[in-house]
Amino acid sequence: QVSKINKYLLSESKEWCHLPGMIQAVADNNHDYKEGTLTINHKEFQSIFYHEASLRSVFQNIIGNSIKYKSPDRALQIIVNLDMVDSNPVIIIEDNGLGMDLKNDLDGPFQLFKRLSNSKGIEGSGVGLHLVKKIIELNNGHVSLLSKVGEGTSIKIIFNTDETR
Repeated sequence: QVSKINKYLLSESKEWCHLPGMIQAVADNNHDYKEGTLTINHKEFQSIFYHEASLRSVFQNIIGNSIKYKSPDRALQIIVNLDMVDSNPVIIIEDNGLGMDLKNDLDGPFQLFKRLSNSKGIEGSGVGLHLVKKIIELNNGHVSLLSKVGEGTSIKIIFNTDETR
């Protein structure tokens, strides 16, 4: 299954992807996204020349996890920042959800079929963040994650392209 995904990702053609619209649509199309706020900040670019279906999958997995792992104690907040760093587009997606304990398992969230301790009772397969990392790295980008239990999670994606507008 993973090899089929790799083959597809490498064959998909690129097109201009309007990120604020794509991210908002992903959140709006998630049936569990009822209450909360999504803020998208952009200064230097709004669109990237990329694989549209793959990029949509990246956002579906990350935004979906923000919604799935929201805290029952506060309204969900998701903040997306689009920025340029050293001529590379960077997207940082932060939420105020449950957060993860990464002290002993920094690569854990990106491992295939890996579910962390905060996932008990929450539906999932442990494939989503692995797929995110695979998509970004197959395109010579980088993804990293910071998280703190009870405060939320921040995912940073650095794209290896200068094709933005």
